[in-house]
Amino acid sequence: MVMDDEQVNSIVQFATGMAVLGLISGMIGGMARMMAGSSKKASTYLAKTEPPPKRVVTVTCPICGKVIEVGEYDSVTRTEALKRHIEAEHGFESHSSEHHSMWLTSEQREALEKKYGAVATRWGEEVAAVGDLAMAEKAAKVFYEKMRGAIGIV
Repeated sequence: MVMDDEQVNSIVQFATGMAVLGLISGMIGGMARMMAGSSKKASTYLAKTEPPPKRVVTVTCPICGKVIEVGEYDSVTRTEALKRHIEAEHGFESHSSEHHSMWLTSEQREALEKKYGAVATRWGEEVAAVGDLAMAEKAAKVFYEKMRGAIGIV
């Protein structure tokens, strides 16, 4: 289909009119927002002395079910707060503040998972110091019993 000059001119006129209308609408909208804005100066907003609201971060102990509030969340993680709680309340001591992830051998892990399941074994591994298999098993047993009790399996 071939367009003649008259059709092209009418399309260009329509497009130009729409562009001008959009530009004018944008300018009017911007002016309306400026006129309806607050009469307060920006410095009054910046001069507020109230601290920002503190967000409450919590973690639930898998052993006792207690909800632990992590007060200084910016400097302490949920994992660290839970670890401190477990050490203080349940007697599982970690001999180092390092994160000891996945230190069980595959044979040790397989044996513990058969008894207590993968989740309880992993939590027991996290609580115990590297190489302390007896403590990892003790912790895994406690976690396993608590999980069974939580879902009603006797």
